[in-house]
Amino acid sequence: MKQSKAMQSLINDINKLKEYNEKSKTFCFLPFSHVQISGKGNLKPCCNARWPLDKKDAYSLNYNKFEEYWNSDYLKQIRLDMLNGKKHPACSLCYKEEDKGIESMRIENSKLYTDSEKYNMDDDRDVSRVSFAPEMVKRLDRASEYNGEVQQLPTGIDIKFSNLCNLKCRMCNPSSSSQIHKEIANNKSKYAFPKWMLNDYKSVSTWESKFKKRKSNIWYETDSFKELIGNRVNEITHIKTTGGEPVLIDALKNFMKNAVETGESKHIVMHMISNGLKIDDEILGYLKQFQVCNLAVSVDGYGSVYDYIRTPGRWSNLEKNLLILRDSQSPYFDFEIDITVQILNVLNIIDLVRWSDSNNIRYKFQYVEHPSYYNICCLPDSIKNLAIRKIKNYISEGNKSLSENQLETLLNVIKSKASNSDESFIEFKKFNSTYDNIRNQELKEYVPDLYKLL
Repeated sequence: MKQSKAMQSLINDINKLKEYNEKSKTFCFLPFSHVQISGKGNLKPCCNARWPLDKKDAYSLNYNKFEEYWNSDYLKQIRLDMLNGKKHPACSLCYKEEDKGIESMRIENSKLYTDSEKYNMDDDRDVSRVSFAPEMVKRLDRASEYNGEVQQLPTGIDIKFSNLCNLKCRMCNPSSSSQIHKEIANNKSKYAFPKWMLNDYKSVSTWESKFKKRKSNIWYETDSFKELIGNRVNEITHIKTTGGEPVLIDALKNFMKNAVETGESKHIVMHMISNGLKIDDEILGYLKQFQVCNLAVSVDGYGSVYDYIRTPGRWSNLEKNLLILRDSQSPYFDFEIDITVQILNVLNIIDLVRWSDSNNIRYKFQYVEHPSYYNICCLPDSIKNLAIRKIKNYISEGNKSLSENQLETLLNVIKSKASNSDESFIEFKKFNSTYDNIRNQELKEYVPDLYKLL
C-alpha cells in the first residue's frame, strides 16, 4: 500500500531522530523535551539526573520562573554535551548502569523515539504516538544551531506532586515517603540515622515549613507551574508520575480528572509508578482514558520478603490487586511490576519471578544505587554465588516469561563489585538493624535465607 506524503514525511522525521541518536554515544532526548519536577518543586532533566552541586545551577518552581531553568547555561550545556558525545556529570547514573549491561532510562527513551518498527503505522492511535517526531527534529536542529537553546517548552513532564505515602520501604527516603519522614522525626533523638538521610529529612522539613503550610505559595499553585502545564495541557504528550504514592495525592487526581473531562487525556501518554495497594475503580477509570497508559507497580519481594521491605504493606493484599490489574489490560492499558533488586531480596528474587511468570505478568528489574549499602554489588561473594546458583537453576528449568533477558542482566550485575563493598555491607547491617529496632521486626523471621549467611 502506497504511503501518503504526510506519512512519508513522518517516517523521514523519525529517521532523522535515529541519526541524532546514532551520531552521539551519550545522546538522550529528554533534556530537549522533558522536565522532572520533584515533590519540593525542584527541576531536573529527568528523575535519574543528579542534583547539581553548584547552587547557581539549582532551579525550583518555588523561586524561579520555568523559562529561567529551561534555557539556563546549565541545561544548555547538558544538551550540547549530548549532541557532541560527551558525558555530563548529571547523567552519570545512566552511564553507570550501561557499563553494567543494564538498559538505562537513556536507552529506553531512545527506543521510544526511534523504534518506529514497533508501531502500526496504519493505526491512527499508534501514529499519534509518534506524531512528536517533527517537533523533536525542530528542537534538536535549533539546539544544534543556537548553542543548546530550545524555544519550545517541554512536552514531557515527570511530576512528583508530594511525598505523601502509605509505605516506608527500607531503601526509600524522606523526600519520597511521608511515613519515613515521620519515622525519623519520632526517632532521631534515639537512633543514629545515616547523614544523607538526616540531610534529606531536614530538607523536606525546611520546605514544608516555608511553603507547604502556606498554601498560596506551594509550587503547583504558582503561575509558573500553571504556565508550564495548566494553560498548555493541549501541548503535553507524555506525563510520568510517582510519589509518594500518586493515587493518594489530591493534586494528581484533580489533574487526571480535569484532563479526562476536557478530553485532553486522549493525546497524553501516561506512565504511573504506584505501590498498587490503593488503586481502585475510580483511578483505573481515569487511567484508561489516556491515549496510552503504562502502570508500573513496585513489588520488591514475594510473601514475607515483601512485608519486610515495604512495611506496612502486606503481600496478601497486594497479590489480589496485581491479578485484577493483569486482567484489566488492553492494547492501550499496559501493566508490569517493577522489582527493585537489593541486598534484602536478591536471594529470594526467584520466588517473585516464578510467581510473575506463572501468572503471566511482565516484570522489570530496577537496581538500588542509593543508598549504596542496599546495593547488591556490596554483598560478599558467598551470598552472591548462592543468588547466582538460584537464578541459573530457574533459567535451566525453561520457564516461559514475558520478561526476556531480565535474568541474564541480573546475573551480570550481581557479578560486578562496588569499590567500597566491605564498608557498605557493614553499614547495611548496622542501619538495617536500626530499622528492625524501630519497627519491631527481625530479619530472621522475614528473610531467613539472608539472615543465616550474615
